[in-house]
Amino acid sequence: MAEEKYNPIPPQYRPVHEEPPSREKKWQDAIDERIREAQERGDFDNLRGKGKPLDLRGNPYAGDWEMAYQAMANAGYVPDWIDRDKEIRQLQAEADGALERHIAWHNQAVAHLEEMPPPQRAQWRPSILEARTATADRYRTRARVINSKILDFNLLCPIATLHKFSLRPDEVIAHFEARLAPVPEA
Repeated sequence: MAEEKYNPIPPQYRPVHEEPPSREKKWQDAIDERIREAQERGDFDNLRGKGKPLDLRGNPYAGDWEMAYQAMANAGYVPDWIDRDKEIRQLQAEADGALERHIAWHNQAVAHLEEMPPPQRAQWRPSILEARTATADRYRTRARVINSKILDFNLLCPIATLHKFSLRPDEVIAHFEARLAPVPEA
């Protein structure tokens, strides 16, 4: 006897019959059946490269440029826009990491500040607020540099779908400040 699967819908509300399979499901079943039949006949046994890993070095986005990119890669050359992309991603990761580290430090400092007596709290509060302002200013400076590199990248990159949007530092800083614990009054 087959074990019935758990169904959270009470029996009186369940449909009387299952819906007929969709056209897509019928196509998928037909394709699966053809593949299964071909495997049983041995049609896939003598394929070139059987048992070897697939060569996935080709770039599906390169289009007409693929042969040129392959020749450059074989010669050890990387197009400038690819190096710029790596540099931009690295700079973005560093800038985002600095914000994340400051958030962790700030929230921990505020937790300690809340435990301090008022005279000490008054002494340390300005330092925490200044650090927040300095971190935001450093991010804005980094964002200007990154945005300049993004503009250069977009001019060099021949594939329009890979172009990058400029950073919006004010939005990032607003999100950053929203994640900071409020600094208690002295």
